[in-house]
Amino acid sequence: MYEDGGDLGHGDHFRGNRTMHVPLIVDAPAFFPQRLRVTGLVSTMDIAPTLEAIAGAEPGPGLAGVDLRVAARDGVSPHKDLVFETGLWFAPVSTGYLEGRRIPYPDITELGEIDFDAGTGISIKSEYFDITNIAKHRMLYTGRYKLLYLPTGRGIKWELYDLLYDAGESMDISGESRALTRRLARRLLDALAAAPNTEIRNDFILPLEPAD
Repeated sequence: MYEDGGDLGHGDHFRGNRTMHVPLIVDAPAFFPQRLRVTGLVSTMDIAPTLEAIAGAEPGPGLAGVDLRVAARDGVSPHKDLVFETGLWFAPVSTGYLEGRRIPYPDITELGEIDFDAGTGISIKSEYFDITNIAKHRMLYTGRYKLLYLPTGRGIKWELYDLLYDAGESMDISGESRALTRRLARRLLDALAAAPNTEIRNDFILPLEPAD
């Protein structure tokens, strides 16, 4: 809530590591060495395939994660990098860090509607599916580097931080490290382009067909 110059909400920006650095403790001595600590990249998407493997169940279809017993056995990270994206923004405008770094859309009171067919949950109106997805911030995280993809009304803004030397993310090095920025950007865009009904145009992540 207002951390690092951000706005109201959780997960609406990638400043700091509160929304991505999530400790995972596994108590399964028969499958994981006790007191083993893996400091490399793992993901919450690895939890389901790991639990399935421990239970002896067949892997579920379409799971993107990996069995973390491999990381426990080898002591290495199963991922070269990870991709993140923001959620919904509660307010159409922002101040501080996010100002000028967002594509605005209406606030949550206009975006949402009560879905009486599914209880009393709040769903996003279909006419806002595309804009809320296009406006999302994305990130490629390698453990050392954090590359931010920030769509704006004037195009995509890229920011790159070297966490080895700049843990506080105070210095954007995308301008002085253009080749590295573009290489990491290519990896991020390639990963995002693999999503269904998605195309990349001028680095914008767009739907091939608009939502109904």
